Amino acid sequence: MSSEAVYAAIQAHVTANWTQTPVAWENDLFRPPATPNPWLLVEITAMQMDQRSIGAGTRNANYWREIGQLWLHLFVPSGTGSLTARALLRQAVDLFRGTDIGAITFTSAQIGVGESAQVAERGVRDGMWWRLSAAVEWERDL
Repeated sequence: MSSEAVYAAIQAHVTANWTQTPVAWENDLFRPPATPNPWLLVEITAMQMDQRSIGAGTRNANYWREIGQLWLHLFVPSGTGSLTARALLRQAVDLFRGTDIGAITFTSAQIGVGESAQVAERGVRDGMWWRLSAAVEWERDL
């Protein structure tokens, strides 16, 4: 789980800059479009928190780095091919390419493979959706 500051900053950035599709956030109420159209699911995770310096008095007073991943999952209707998903997901990844948001720096990104998705908590049933995911690495110095 990433820190609240990272989550809030990324959510504000996506909300302000992504207009191509509806966006679903972790554990928020969301229903995919009634007419099957693409939509984006955003997840933000932390991989680790490392102490990067010593000697600043207390351990918490030292320099720390939080490292994590931003996951972008682009959903398109099953059977419609992958080109739309690839184009939209690339645009979503590009929101973070070369971008710093406060103390958060976005580094490498990887667009992965797609698969049929059964995401019941999002109202997706019967294999209606195909998902293509990307992971964007981020780090935040504290």
